[in-house]
Amino acid sequence: MPLEQRQKKVLGLIKDLTLKIADSEQEVAAAKRIRFQVFIEEQGIPAHLDDDGLDDSAYHAVCCIGDRIVGTGRLVSAKGHGGVLGRIAIIPEFRGQKLGNLVVKKLEMLAVQLGLRELTLHPHKRLESFYEILGYRKVAGTYWAGPHELITMRKTFEERDNDEN
Repeated sequence: MPLEQRQKKVLGLIKDLTLKIADSEQEVAAAKRIRFQVFIEEQGIPAHLDDDGLDDSAYHAVCCIGDRIVGTGRLVSAKGHGGVLGRIAIIPEFRGQKLGNLVVKKLEMLAVQLGLRELTLHPHKRLESFYEILGYRKVAGTYWAGPHELITMRKTFEERDNDEN
């Protein structure tokens, strides 16, 4: 189902849903606040692991309900034809409504528009099935970042995906 149809389906459940690539410093700052809330405060990830110095060169997707940003994700374009997807976060009261899926799909659409042929991500091991449903495959074993068990996953886009946009 195309992204626009998925958005309309979710729109039936949530009024005033918009999904976009952040285009202001205020939107990027709001995305960082959500990441701080979810990753540092809620999950206990050390702040220095989230603040990796790549935000200024990254694309940030924001998911808004009305004028409130409730979710985010980030795409870092790597050298060559790949990118790194990460920092997918939805604030607790809006989880379970497929907003994370929409954030990932928005960033994937951007990746294809940028000519990227594959995306890599490093989620918590417990999120493996979430990303598998979205077409990502585990490409490396588990590793630890502090107390967090992580995996490496990748999704490759067909050449035709790049031609469609």
